Amino acid sequence: MKLRNILAVLAAGATMALPITASAQFGGLVKQAVPGLGGKPAGAPAADIDGFLANAMLSTKNVMIASALLSAAVQKRTDNADLKKQLADISGKKSLKELNTYSAPMTNDIAAIANQKNAEAALSERYQSATAEQKQMIANALVNLAIGIARNVVLASQAPNMVSSLTGNPANLGKLGEVKAAAELIAVQAKGLATIAPALPKLMSSVKIKAETATATTPYKPVSADAI
Repeated sequence: MKLRNILAVLAAGATMALPITASAQFGGLVKQAVPGLGGKPAGAPAADIDGFLANAMLSTKNVMIASALLSAAVQKRTDNADLKKQLADISGKKSLKELNTYSAPMTNDIAAIANQKNAEAALSERYQSATAEQKQMIANALVNLAIGIARNVVLASQAPNMVSSLTGNPANLGKLGEVKAAAELIAVQAKGLATIAPALPKLMSSVKIKAETATATTPYKPVSADAI
């Protein structure tokens, strides 16, 4: 495929994520910390492609790990060894193209949480039987999903500008594959997180976590597979 066509597809995929992640769908849980979503404001500095890719990597890993942990919790899964291996593999990925191999499992995990009947009761039951360390892990995973929603909104707004910057600077063309993978992962997360966002406040309440507002600059909480 010609570069121009690749960029056109990438730009379209990135912008498609925007309406899905509109903050109105999140019941006030997410605060958009960066104004002007959907376009590059006049006089804005050149795109920081490396910063964008680093943020996309960090955010995607945390969303993948949080969704895997919570999916296992609400489904009362006992395959702890497999889950630990999955989390370790996600954490060890060095590129967004590598991380994209977990796109389908992430989609399935988010869907499992969103579609689980009596998910709040199931999570509460798992929480009550957990150790103190495991309880903190569950709490952090819930918070990280909220942060992931906020970050994904901003990442989706930045993606089209990253695409246009690739054509404006030949030195950045080598990053095309990573930017493409980032845009694909952002779009997948936008679709999935939009389905789970309305349920997050109730899930947090089920384990007595205050649903505080998350922003795109809120640091992710630590989650350790060792506590499983």
